Amino acid sequence: MTIEIHRAVERVGILKYPNVVGYSNKLMPRIRRGVVIPEEQCVRIYVSKKLPESKLKPSEIIPK
Repeated sequence: MTIEIHRAVERVGILKYPNVVGYSNKLMPRIRRGVVIPEEQCVRIYVSKKLPESKLKPSEIIPK
């Protein structure tokens, strides 16, 4: 699974986005508005400072 996640992250180019400092190596429970949703698995993207979408340029928004 780790190799597939790494390939997907590289394909999207996640590390080129401003503030991105890393990502999870395995699927993790989604966190939405501070609530953990265990039934939804995702790759977590870690940023140095979380900003609202309204403060970002369209080219800086990480794909959902």
